[in-house]
Amino acid sequence: MASKSNDKLSGKSEPGSIQQDQDSNSSNDHSKPDPLLHSPHVMTSNVVRRGDWFLLAFPDGKSVFGLAETSKYSGGAIKMLKRSYPTDNLIGLPYGTVVEVERNSLRILPPTASIVPPPPDAEELGNDSGEPSCGETEPQPDATTEEEPSEVVTTADDPKQDKKRDNRHIVDNNTSQALAQNTLLQMKKTSTGSQIVQRLVQNSATFRQKTDFSRAKYIAKKQRKYQPRCRLVQCNANTISQAIFQKKDPKKFSSLRPDTLAQLLAYSNITAGAHVLVWEELHGMITASIAERMAGYGSVFSLYTGQQVNYHEMLQRFNFSFAVQSTIQWVHLGDVLDQDITEKDLEAADRDAMTWPCALQDHTRRYLQSAELCPPKHEARRTEKQEAFLEKRYARFTRKLTRPSPQECASNLKARPCDSLLLVIRQYDIQETLEGLLPYLAPSCPLVIFCEYLEPLTQCFQWLQDNQLAIHLHLMSTWTREYQVLPGRTHPAMNMSQNGGFVLTGIKLDTELGRNQEPDEETLQEIRASLPTRRGKKRAPISEGHQKKKDRKVFKSSGDTRESNG
Repeated sequence: MASKSNDKLSGKSEPGSIQQDQDSNSSNDHSKPDPLLHSPHVMTSNVVRRGDWFLLAFPDGKSVFGLAETSKYSGGAIKMLKRSYPTDNLIGLPYGTVVEVERNSLRILPPTASIVPPPPDAEELGNDSGEPSCGETEPQPDATTEEEPSEVVTTADDPKQDKKRDNRHIVDNNTSQALAQNTLLQMKKTSTGSQIVQRLVQNSATFRQKTDFSRAKYIAKKQRKYQPRCRLVQCNANTISQAIFQKKDPKKFSSLRPDTLAQLLAYSNITAGAHVLVWEELHGMITASIAERMAGYGSVFSLYTGQQVNYHEMLQRFNFSFAVQSTIQWVHLGDVLDQDITEKDLEAADRDAMTWPCALQDHTRRYLQSAELCPPKHEARRTEKQEAFLEKRYARFTRKLTRPSPQECASNLKARPCDSLLLVIRQYDIQETLEGLLPYLAPSCPLVIFCEYLEPLTQCFQWLQDNQLAIHLHLMSTWTREYQVLPGRTHPAMNMSQNGGFVLTGIKLDTELGRNQEPDEETLQEIRASLPTRRGKKRAPISEGHQKKKDRKVFKSSGDTRESNG
């Protein structure tokens, strides 16, 4: 290898090496790296970056959205468990990191830490007699409490009696905990969550009497309350849909589950380089999922109603790069249904008149001048506010210079038929909407309609079938069941969704060539003559005389039948 490299550097070459170099160069031209995959501004990161949205997933299935920022004025604070926590220490962490929620901060745990805290050891809980372990003093009740704490049970446990322990003699009368309320409140300010759980277990009078299963449930309950842990999860279509479905009312999102969303994307044949037409009313969830799967290749024409698009909040949570964001083109529904657009494109004219860098407007300059008059002691705070304000203005002018106008998006939509049509509608008539948008779908391309109810899809199914507009029609309901898998306790989950909506799928037929036409009599005779008989001979063509004789026999037999019936 070294000699070959030296020969190339010195200009020497062996016979036939030129042809080999040309072949290697041609192969390298075809195997060039994808610019959208190897660009640092486009490639998805496995760590939390500044300005990225993330999810904090708890063991009970709940999730909380957060924004990674260094300043609270830029939204860098996450609200959960009735408190607000800064997120600047999460920047640079890999996804999957376990974080423990403390009183005023998020403590980062080692990579080997589990999202479920380990139970306290037997030495930490004390000896078998129920007394505190060495180095622990008996907690004294607070003087301000009026009730007398119950005494700790000191009966020794016999190994033979371990299997006979049960909960039949335990009475829930709120007197089994010897730790006073004021002492517990003071420990929340000074102690960690594991220390609080340890003290609660040590001062429980009934903990020694419980079974092993009851002990594990008691410790897990106290750990969820005083020692909560969560995992840092990356935002994508699966995690965001699952978080929204479990956090908010499913009716607001038409009971769309993550598995239903996956079926919609699969039946729509969403691939890179496709042109997809979508109209949804789920706050941009479907549009963002399609753009994520296409990864910056193709076009997503998303329809909207009203004066402006109100789906930007959902799109921000996907942390799209500029390449992926540019594939989404917003088209007003009125521009789609109106075939002739004669109005002047004011937004495009305003964009063409702008220059970069954009000059500060008068109200922006006045705001920055008024911020200069703040006292010197608030200099750091003023600087953070100015930086956050200027970043928002910078992003706003960048969008205005790079995004196409609604009329340009409508022209791009009408330039060529789309490869997929996806409808997720709640408030509009699905059949009328399908009649208006079906001409924009190319023949032999899939159409997918999702609705929370069955009746609208049934009408669309019948209309498509009667007018011979689509084939391979399927109307199905999405249903899933979650199972708990534990040793000796494997069973379906007690709480589950009843229905995840209904899906209508089909393939569009060509309006002129896609319909089945009945052949005439001459065509049938030609086909019948070309078919061989039982003995392998071709059928003789039917002459006119033979056909008339055959028709006469049929008429005579029918007349006899009428006479007999008469």
